[in-house]
Amino acid sequence: MNEMSNIGSLTVVGSGITAISHMTVEAIGHIREADIVLHNLHGVAATHLATLNPNCVELGHLYDEGKPRAATYVQMAELILREVRAGHRVVAAFFGHPAFFSKATRRALSIAEAEGAAVAMIPGISSIDTLLADLRVHISSQGCQILSAHAIVSGRPNLATDGHLIILMPSSIGHETGPSKAGYDRARPEHLFRRLAETYGADHPCVIYTGAAIPSESAMAWRRSLGVCASPEGLQDLPAQWTLHIPPRVPAGANAPTASGPDEEADEEAPRHVEHYGPFERAAIAQLDRDGTVGRKPRAGGNAMLLKIMTRIAESPAFAATVPWLRRGFRQGG
Repeated sequence: MNEMSNIGSLTVVGSGITAISHMTVEAIGHIREADIVLHNLHGVAATHLATLNPNCVELGHLYDEGKPRAATYVQMAELILREVRAGHRVVAAFFGHPAFFSKATRRALSIAEAEGAAVAMIPGISSIDTLLADLRVHISSQGCQILSAHAIVSGRPNLATDGHLIILMPSSIGHETGPSKAGYDRARPEHLFRRLAETYGADHPCVIYTGAAIPSESAMAWRRSLGVCASPEGLQDLPAQWTLHIPPRVPAGANAPTASGPDEEADEEAPRHVEHYGPFERAAIAQLDRDGTVGRKPRAGGNAMLLKIMTRIAESPAFAATVPWLRRGFRQGG
C-alpha cells in the first residue's frame, strides 16, 4: 500500500476536556479544511464538530460489550487509513489530548507515515492540564510523575513519593473491553489504591478529579484517604471516568522558613500559612507605586499586517501551505 500515488494526509487533533471551550484555533482550522473528519466524540462535542465540517464520521459505534478494546482500536485506525489511502485530507478528532491513551490514532499515524502520507498531531488540552489548573497543583519545586494506572498495578515503575503523582485512567483497571453505556462498569480500581496504600500509607490523602465535560459544568474533586478508596464502598459515588492526584509524601516547604522573601521564588509551594504581605512584598509594592507604573498601558507589539498574517496561518492550514517562507512541522535539530 505504500506505492499509492494518490495518498492523502492525516492530521490528528485533540478536542480538549471541556467541549467547544477547549478546541484550539489550530485544530478548528484543520477540521474546517478537511475532506472528512473521523472522531470518537459524542454529545455536544460531536454536534460542534459537525458545525465545523458536515462530513463527519463517528467511530464510537465500534465499541461493543465484551469486545476487546485492542480490536476496536485497530478497526478505528483502519477506517481512518482507508480515507487517507483514498487521497483525502483526513482529520481524526479524539477526546482530550490525542497522544494520551489513543492507540487508534498512534497506529493510524504510524502506518500513514510509512505509506508516504503527510501526517501531523495537533495537541489538545488534557486532563493533566485541567487538573493542575483546577486543583492549583504547582509542580516546579518537587516535580511530577505521570503514569497509567495499569503500569502501577503491574508494579513496573518505581513511584517517586517525594513529588506529585498523577495517575491516568484509573477507572478502567481490570476492564479490557470498551466502555459500556454505564462506563467501565466492571473495573476494579480498588486494586490500584491497595498498591498505593502499601507505598504511601493508608492515611495518605488523594484527590479523585474529573474535569468539566461541557461549558455549563464545573470540575469536581473528591478528597479521601488511600485506605478508604482501597475498598469498593469508597468509590461507589464516582463518575465513570476520572483522574487521580497523589500529593507528595513530604509537602513542599515543610522545612522552609515562614518569613517571606526573594528566595521563595524557587519554591512556589510554600506553606499556606506564609504571610502574603510580609516585608519583602510590601517593599516590592511600594516600589511599584513609586515608579508610577500603575495603570500604564502596555506597548503594542508588532504591526497590524503581521498580526493579520499570523492569524490567517493559525486559522487555515491551506493558507499556511501557500506561504513560501513558512517551514511548518517538526524539525529534528543537529
